[in-house]
Amino acid sequence: MSRKYLIAAIVGGVYYFKDFSCSAVQSVASNRALIANIDATASSLQSTSKDLSDQSTEGGKQTEYTKDGKTEMVLQEFFGETGTSENRYYFPNGSLFAVVSQTFQYDKPYYVDPDDVKIVSSTKQEFYLRAT
Repeated sequence: MSRKYLIAAIVGGVYYFKDFSCSAVQSVASNRALIANIDATASSLQSTSKDLSDQSTEGGKQTEYTKDGKTEMVLQEFFGETGTSENRYYFPNGSLFAVVSQTFQYDKPYYVDPDDVKIVSSTKQEFYLRAT
């Protein structure tokens, strides 16, 4: 009996999703290439920065990079005594395409010896969004 219900569920599911369509998804390699291109050209883009001092223990900064009045990337940097984090938001076609988040952990608080602080660990997360 359970086999009949399984077959019915599969057939019903296929019928229910008959108008469902899939769109092509870009490969991770092509997404990373697009991000690398934006990062490489960021210094030639117009930029405006604002203070985010109330967002973390040691402050922060947000920089918006634009081309022809359109946002290409937003970089948020947050500073802490034992590490930093940064979030990059990419808008290559006017809509949010990707978010890359990185954190860096120091071997000691930076105020102990600012000239001898080393990064001991880091994490990176990448999130890709499909434009609608």
